[in-house]
Parts: sequence; structure tokens; C-alpha cells
Amino acid sequence: MDSKTPESDKDNLLIVNELKKITQKLNDIQSYLIENNRLNPQTKLLHGNLILISILLITGLGINFYLYKQQLKQSQKLEELNKLQGQILEQLNSSEQYEYQVVSPSDYIFEEEMNNYGIQGWKTAECRRATSGSYSVSASYECIMIRKR
Repeated sequence: MDSKTPESDKDNLLIVNELKKITQKLNDIQSYLIENNRLNPQTKLLHGNLILISILLITGLGINFYLYKQQLKQSQKLEELNKLQGQILEQLNSSEQYEYQVVSPSDYIFEEEMNNYGIQGWKTAECRRATSGSYSVSASYECIMIRKR
């Protein structure tokens, strides 16, 4: 049994075990009485009734225990569904908004300018190096920046 079992479940199992012991004792008594020819009709009836009651109690507790476990599983599934529903609603309600800008930091001071954008909360979404012509020495970058509003 796991540690999550409530005390009432443990109590039910103890009762079932005790009823099984009582049923075994009744069977032992019946065997003794049969062997010694001391079993009269009233004793037979009483013994049979006691065994029947024991069996009914054991069966009833077993059914009760089974139904309780099923109810516990259903309540756990319902709790998981409620939690999942809450997460979905939270995601739907938290519509994050972003702002974008395109910047062109110089090739010479690229790192310094990008660090300044980072301090302001901007992140680089895309960046590419661009030159003004095929043989040009000067170059810059074209960067798409993004940050939450």
C-alpha cells in the first residue's frame, strides 16, 4: 500500500483481515464439532449464519474499497483537467505584445551599439551584414530587433 492511502482505507483492510481470521476460526470450530459429533442443527445454522455474515462483510468492504479507489482516480483526473484548463486560459489571457524596429549599426561600432540595444531590452531577431557596393570598404548591419511592450 502506498503512503497516500487514507486512514479509513487502512482501517477497512484491518477489518477485512480480522473477518478472515474469524471465518477461519469458525471453520476450525465446525471441523472440531463435526469430528466429535457435537454439531446439532441449531449450531449448524448459527455457524452457517456467522460464516455468511463474515463473507457479506468482507464482500461489502471490498466493494466499498474498490468504489473509493475509482472515485479517487476520477477526482484526480478531474483535478488534472481543471489544472490544464487553467493553464490554457492563462495562455489565452496573456496575449504578449511585441514591438519591432530595424536598425543599421556601423561595422566599426557594431558590438557597442548592439550592447546599448540590449540594455534597452531589445533582442536581435535577425541580422545580416550589408555593404553599399561590391567593392565597397564600408559595411554595416541590418538588424531586426524585438522586445516586449
